[in-house]
Amino acid sequence: MMDWLAKLATIIGPVVAFFVGCFAFGVYFKQKRDDKRAAANMILLEIRHIEKSVKEVKNALKNDNLNTVEDDIIREDVWSKYSHIFSKDFDNDEWEAVSNFFQNAKLLNAAVKKSRDSYNEDVAQIRINKQKHIAELAHEAIAKPSKDAPTIFQNKAEAFNKLYESVQEKYLYTPSKYTDDARRYCDDLNTISTTAVGIKLKKISKNKS
Repeated sequence: MMDWLAKLATIIGPVVAFFVGCFAFGVYFKQKRDDKRAAANMILLEIRHIEKSVKEVKNALKNDNLNTVEDDIIREDVWSKYSHIFSKDFDNDEWEAVSNFFQNAKLLNAAVKKSRDSYNEDVAQIRINKQKHIAELAHEAIAKPSKDAPTIFQNKAEAFNKLYESVQEKYLYTPSKYTDDARRYCDDLNTISTTAVGIKLKKISKNKS
């Protein structure tokens, strides 16, 4: 009886190991496939976000006001993070198209951010200048006290503030380089979500939209 059980174990053991191995391989393969689908979907969503943002930048450039663009052009460089997964899915031209797309998006994002930072620095300096002058008016009122001093101070402060605000936008300085760079990067950012690249990503991610 023991010999029979031993023989049965020698037969069943490899069979069980085989099925366990097949199951483990199946789980691994499914996980890899799901990870690839998720990565493809993230890349596709980011491409669409960038394309939408580029349209907003172009509209802002038409109005000569790049600083109205508040959102990031690129939220995350998912292509650099996940591109290795798709080494066998794109040909050289497609690979270069996606790589250039994300690179130009990063450059555009940097140009818009630098322009916005420069604008915000000017606005902050304007506030400092305004508060400094009003403080000087207050010091003048205190140096020459009279019953009319508070009224005189208030009238001068309001007049200065009204005049200053009416011209401050005119004299804000934003380096033209950032605007010129943004225009160039926008020209280089062609729509790719509707090309073979986008079609492949949709197919891999099972994204039907």
